[in-house]
Amino acid sequence: MGHMVFEDQRTSPYDEAENVAVIRFASTLNRCWRRMVCTKELMHVFDSEKAQTGSKPKFIQLLNELETAPLEASEMFNAERAAVWMALLVLCPLRLRNLHVTGDDSDENLLVIAHRLKVPVAAVRAIKGNYYMTALERLTG
Repeated sequence: MGHMVFEDQRTSPYDEAENVAVIRFASTLNRCWRRMVCTKELMHVFDSEKAQTGSKPKFIQLLNELETAPLEASEMFNAERAAVWMALLVLCPLRLRNLHVTGDDSDENLLVIAHRLKVPVAAVRAIKGNYYMTALERLTG
């Protein structure tokens, strides 16, 4: 649905090198999915060098891992999972979760929450889940 190319080898007229993150996404995505995908891809700016997929072989390895979900995954795979949760935490910080997320799990309520937060319904299910607090603690300390 999307990917980011991080260019850190550009020259700049200033003292420091210029870093550019180019995010591409499928044109068929609706507004909520575009926000989710672009935010998730932007979180890869924080990836370590080992977690980056800057070459074709590394990208193919990541695709294989995403398909098979191995028990011992690479740093790239772990960065993908972390990027999703980082995006969820950015799009729905705890104060918004406390304000909008209710105990009602009906499809109608999930749609209302998704509309309020401007995120996909699948993201609302994750945000409502018990793992949200774990991810918040692990990723923000």
